[in-house]
Amino acid sequence: MIPRFVRRLDIELFRVLCVPHTTNAEIHGFDRQACARDCAADFVSWIVRGGLFGGMRAAVVRVSELCEMLLDDTLAHGHLGTEETLLTILAHRHPELLQRRMLSEGPARFFRIHCG
Repeated sequence: MIPRFVRRLDIELFRVLCVPHTTNAEIHGFDRQACARDCAADFVSWIVRGGLFGGMRAAVVRVSELCEMLLDDTLAHGHLGTEETLLTILAHRHPELLQRRMLSEGPARFFRIHCG
């Protein structure tokens, strides 16, 4: 049986899972203010979770290209984050390419409910 959340996916887009993140002066080693600037946001209140993301080949290729360019840019400005930071910035910049699913309970509870 296919889990409910998988049946509702737009498989043409790159799919990411997000969680609220409102604490700390940094986001996975990336200065929070610099991340907000790169996201074109006043404040970054949610981040993309690493480890479970993807889509069809064309979507993955496009997001990979954007990640490479973004990584070059962030490194040139002295910021090194993780894949979560890069995908968070891209999800803010390109909502037409990255389809977000917001998790309020955290990933473990989400998968118990929707996949268990």
